[in-house]
Amino acid sequence: MPEELDPLADPIMLDLIGFMTGIVEMRKTDGRAEDEDLLDAVGILASQLAPPSFAISGTMTNEQLGKEISDRLSGHLLRLIACFGYLFTELAAVNDNDAVQVTTASLLRQMSLEIKQRSGDA
Repeated sequence: MPEELDPLADPIMLDLIGFMTGIVEMRKTDGRAEDEDLLDAVGILASQLAPPSFAISGTMTNEQLGKEISDRLSGHLLRLIACFGYLFTELAAVNDNDAVQVTTASLLRQMSLEIKQRSGDA
């Protein structure tokens, strides 16, 4: 995987881990507020993961415009997919391994610490 798609070196992963940790904590409680809290958390995550803004020239043809948008968004989408995929496979691997006794919250904290260590070393 190219370096720019290394999920543990990508700041997006911290946002995802924060979201997942919040969901894990939310599931421990019961009540109607949980639905509202989940919607709020999804909205916050969506704003954190939104692609960076960019300007488009008004003189572009439709084809040029389509290519420009595709070029600008494809890298961001690849990062999101790489991070979601990595997070899912890590959680699934621990879940599928009966010999490993670790909670989801512990695994998420461990991953977050590893990401912060990597970013501090960079």
